[in-house]
Amino acid sequence: MAYNLPPIPNNPITDTLVWRDWFFKVSQVLVQQASIAWTSIDFTGSNIINIQTRQHNALQALDGGGTYHLSQSQYNAVAALPTFPLAFSNIDTTYGDFSNTADQILSGANTATKVAFNTTNTSSDMSLASNTITISKAGKYWCQYSLQAVNTDSQAHALYVWFRKNGSDITGSASKFDVPSSHGSSDGYLILVSQIIVDVAAGDTIEVYAACSNIYDPAVPSQGVYFEAYTASTSPYNRPSIPSNILTITQVA
Repeated sequence: MAYNLPPIPNNPITDTLVWRDWFFKVSQVLVQQASIAWTSIDFTGSNIINIQTRQHNALQALDGGGTYHLSQSQYNAVAALPTFPLAFSNIDTTYGDFSNTADQILSGANTATKVAFNTTNTSSDMSLASNTITISKAGKYWCQYSLQAVNTDSQAHALYVWFRKNGSDITGSASKFDVPSSHGSSDGYLILVSQIIVDVAAGDTIEVYAACSNIYDPAVPSQGVYFEAYTASTSPYNRPSIPSNILTITQVA
């Protein structure tokens, strides 16, 4: 198809007025005559079926084809769903991380002893007093302890650890750990870890208890199990301190 385009000017490119007039005339010709009928386009070998209708389903080779395209109502339903940050922001999170920087000797053989914590590492709406954690907001809480048990005896001994809420044992929360015996000049070590999820009302308390048939007590003296802490070290390399006991409590709902 030929178009009656104006002749190209012979003037130098620097003659802007002449060239500007030529470009204007060319644009007028293109606007008036350069339209192409949609029916004259050959779609062979292309991925276009019919873009004139402006429909998503008119495009070929889309993932899912036409089956998974969303209608307006479906899109509105998906757009109304909360994002993860918004969903979690509905939980006014309460948390606490507590530890003990000192050794702890159990109260006596076969005697339930409250596990000691003397440091609040971080907390929100929780408080530590007399080795008891008080939670100010109701909810479901994930509770986990990590205790460094040491056995100075030449025989392994079973150590039992469990949770209490408001001074009462939490059913099913106990764990049994066999702390290995000492060997040579080295004591036996075992990291004790367990966790539960607890329903808590505002003002409820959480405690961790432990008991063992054979306890270490340098005052008696007697050989057995206790919880041991280490201070930070700089030789032969830098190492942070090691708490004897750690308790983490986090709101999950």
